[in-house]
Amino acid sequence: MKSDNKPTVWCYLRHSKTTEDQPNAMKAQFHILKNWTNERGYKKRKYRIEPNTSGSVPAHRRDRLSHILANIKKGDKLAVARWDRLTRDMDEFMRLYLRSKEEGWKLVSPELDLDIYGPTNRTNLLCILMKSYAANAEYTACSERQKQTVASRKERGLRYCKRRFGYDTVQRDPSDPVSEWLFKPNEYEQAVIEDMKNMRLAGHTWGKIAYSLNAGEVPAPAGRTWHDTTVRNIVERES
Repeated sequence: MKSDNKPTVWCYLRHSKTTEDQPNAMKAQFHILKNWTNERGYKKRKYRIEPNTSGSVPAHRRDRLSHILANIKKGDKLAVARWDRLTRDMDEFMRLYLRSKEEGWKLVSPELDLDIYGPTNRTNLLCILMKSYAANAEYTACSERQKQTVASRKERGLRYCKRRFGYDTVQRDPSDPVSEWLFKPNEYEQAVIEDMKNMRLAGHTWGKIAYSLNAGEVPAPAGRTWHDTTVRNIVERES
């Protein structure tokens, strides 16, 4: 039997937090990498999933990424759906980049789809580093704003209000950034919920309802895809 000496594409998937939407986020990364590698004719792929891991965690402290780095060979590729899935730290990115050049493998991603090893490697590498810097700065700023808002509400005995499908969140006093949040019914989304209830009463499964919503291009919570568990949770909450 002939040995398979074709290069391997190591597809690395990472998600930061434990949330209900984590499976959907991982699935999105999986399909992005699958489609992208198929378009380029990469047949030998290995997927490694790193759940509940921040992009600021160094590579040597991530089990799945450490496994890839220990097994990746010359000619292989390490692929990520977006560059921030690899790391948000520019110094860490450069360490991985220099290691890849030294060991003869490549970092690749469909995001920007730039060759950072060819004749224009310096320009392309600078583009990726600038994008990573901007993404990290925005992530840090958003996290800090959220922490300040939550802290302010806690001081006043108020809790943070997350938007529910079917409702808009409005503040009792818009002029006060830490005033109490209220749920205001969203007319369109309430109509969607009524359709869900009617379909369920007609004997449709949760999966069938989700399929119908996706086929009808009905916007799902947070702009994602409808799933049976999402439909069930909303209907049971509103019943």
